[in-house]
Amino acid sequence: SSGSSSSSLTMTAETHLILKLRDGRALAWREYGDLDLGFPIFYFHGNLNSRLFQPMWSDTQEQTAAAGARVIAVDRPGYGFSDFLPGRTYDTWPADIDELAQHLEIGVFAVLGYSSGGPNAMACAVAASAAATTAAPEAALAALPAMRHLAACGLVSTDGPYRQIGSEILEAMFGKTEPTLEAFTERAVQSHANMKAIYEAMSKADRKEMALSDLSEATRQGLSRGPAQDGLLECGNWSFDPADINTDCVPVLQWHGTDDRDVPCFVGEWVAKRIAGCNGTFIPGESHSLVRRHWRSILEQLVSLGRKRGALSPVSCL
Repeated sequence: SSGSSSSSLTMTAETHLILKLRDGRALAWREYGDLDLGFPIFYFHGNLNSRLFQPMWSDTQEQTAAAGARVIAVDRPGYGFSDFLPGRTYDTWPADIDELAQHLEIGVFAVLGYSSGGPNAMACAVAASAAATTAAPEAALAALPAMRHLAACGLVSTDGPYRQIGSEILEAMFGKTEPTLEAFTERAVQSHANMKAIYEAMSKADRKEMALSDLSEATRQGLSRGPAQDGLLECGNWSFDPADINTDCVPVLQWHGTDDRDVPCFVGEWVAKRIAGCNGTFIPGESHSLVRRHWRSILEQLVSLGRKRGALSPVSCL
């Protein structure tokens, strides 16, 4: 949409589109930015966020369009209007996005994962790398035909495979939490209470409303589904190794704040080293919420890279 009024639209729970996936589940999303000519970027939200997350508050629509991006913000299973998927693993996510990309008739695209969304973006890059490098492309592409058009992967303040990184960070992040949905539901209850208190104390009424609306939407199905499952997945054995991403096929751009207190900067550094060829930017003094202050720049870099790569798509890395 265009026009000066578009940036001040109030987001409501009605701002959603739903696709019924082949397995019968609902997958919900919303779109903003330049919906006509923008480069498509699938955005994967953080824990206790939803498709309603407004990275730049009331400037989100205007700044996203100015960056030349068409953002498709997707609710993960168990969040918002996307049906919960019991036993979900990271490697089920690329199939959901592939199906949505086909439904939207999108050609070349990028993915962008923030915080808990990061591992989900990496999973897409791993799937795309596998499809592009297999000796029998017909077999690989039959399952995920849209993934071969994934032109770039962005990671912002991303979580890492803590168990793989080591026991010290695993304990620092999760303490003695048992790896069960019930235990992570208890953690989510505490995190939700903390976030709600912070949002309630916001001095700017419009931002308070946006933050609380997003939090309410994130927990539409309760805390024992999407939010708890995110934590459980993060602390467990991931279904892939970030090293499986072939950056010749899917370039990776990463941003992390040196003062991030939610996901320590060295986790981002570990991920950047693990993905050969990853282009990591570590921003001095920035916190976990750097996406709010660097949104337009992040999109501009992804759009530029995506358009360049798009000229080569579909990519064969054999």
